[in-house]
Amino acid sequence: MSEQPFVILNGSHHAAHPSCIAVGLVPADQHYQVNILLRRRSDAKPFPDPHVIGALPLSARTYLTIEELEKDYGASEADADAIAAYLTPFGLVADSVDLGKRAMIVSGLAIQFAAAFRTTLMIFSQSGSLHRGYSGGLQVPEDLAARIIAVTGLCPLPATNSPMGVRGRWRRQTLPPQFGRRRMSRPARLTQCTPLGVTCPDIRT
Repeated sequence: MSEQPFVILNGSHHAAHPSCIAVGLVPADQHYQVNILLRRRSDAKPFPDPHVIGALPLSARTYLTIEELEKDYGASEADADAIAAYLTPFGLVADSVDLGKRAMIVSGLAIQFAAAFRTTLMIFSQSGSLHRGYSGGLQVPEDLAARIIAVTGLCPLPATNSPMGVRGRWRRQTLPPQFGRRRMSRPARLTQCTPLGVTCPDIRT
């Protein structure tokens, strides 16, 4: 059987900022924890119009349970299993899978992520601070490309397949009314890069 073709994940190719200087490769044994955002399941319901819901009095609004969020708007278990099946032979571990949030948290070493995504993980210097990033785009098997919306944690900017993209710095987001009143908290700094003195925020979509 011929090897499946690989493609560059849309939105994953970041051009280096002119002020960034590559100073070396990330050590092979450095640990990463990466978040993979999955697409919505094919039979997911369309999102309710937040303007319509917002116009309702509080007493008339209904709120989703976690189970309903996963069933009606979440990712498919088949997609999560396919991605895990691809990553496992490289030694990467799926620490958690949340179908409702459409999120997989995967951990492993630099050498394992570099092999899985066919990229070169590098250390960059910018304005006196060091941060980890990669050279080129992230490559995945063709049949997985549509299943992955974004990858965060390999670089201070997300590799995103979303048509909305990510513009500028991290922006606060509020969940639509049907998801309750929770507000997304500001992401923590890249703690895995602390030995390098990283101060860049980990932008999440």
